[in-house]
Amino acid sequence: MDSGMIIDTKPAIVTHKSMSKLKSARYEMISLTVESSTIACVDRRQMSQSADGVGLRKLHGCPPLRLSRSLAKAAQKYAKVMAKEGFFEHSECTDYGENLITRRGPEGVVLTGRQAALAWYSEISFYKFGKENQTNCGHFTQVVWRDTQKAGFGVARTKDGTGIYVVGRYQKPGNYLNNYCENVPPPKSGVKYIPTNEELSKFQYRHGGHTRKQEMQKMQLEVVFLQETFKKTVTNTRNLLLQQ
Repeated sequence: MDSGMIIDTKPAIVTHKSMSKLKSARYEMISLTVESSTIACVDRRQMSQSADGVGLRKLHGCPPLRLSRSLAKAAQKYAKVMAKEGFFEHSECTDYGENLITRRGPEGVVLTGRQAALAWYSEISFYKFGKENQTNCGHFTQVVWRDTQKAGFGVARTKDGTGIYVVGRYQKPGNYLNNYCENVPPPKSGVKYIPTNEELSKFQYRHGGHTRKQEMQKMQLEVVFLQETFKKTVTNTRNLLLQQ
């Protein structure tokens, strides 16, 4: 991963205000299009019927995800809350898995869905297949978690246009203790695909009504993404409930 990306390993502490009190903000929905193996920022009306994480799940033999409108709606609301309030933390609900990523840069900076998915997936470099209950790879494991069946995505921009937030929500949630080996199979090819710096660093920004591409090193972007999808205590609680 290139030097423009910074990992935040601190636990999430939710301090945001109630979503219902926030005004409407500009947004785009993320639609994951399996046929073209890409993710595009699109309008709600253009949402795809599937969400396969740019084909990354297929690399592991995991079934494709269905796009959930209810999860997408909730993800969109939370992305708007973070963009409005200026914080970057996991939500409190434990009914779903959650991946987050944010990017800061010049006005109109764009973080594409493909970049978000590849950034989450790049944590495969920390993952040791065949070992249970690992850390520093929660985004990757949620992306490919076999038992997860559907997902929804949201993206929101800060008022000044210099920050963008992407939220992914998943059901069934992943990252259950003692279930990693069963739900995170190794790549079928036997070789880890690790996104390159070039794949992660290219970005777009909006300027004068047009979209122009630049290299990340020229714009000195900062990308920050949370390290854990769930707190360990929450995961322990869920597993205890399942065993009862």
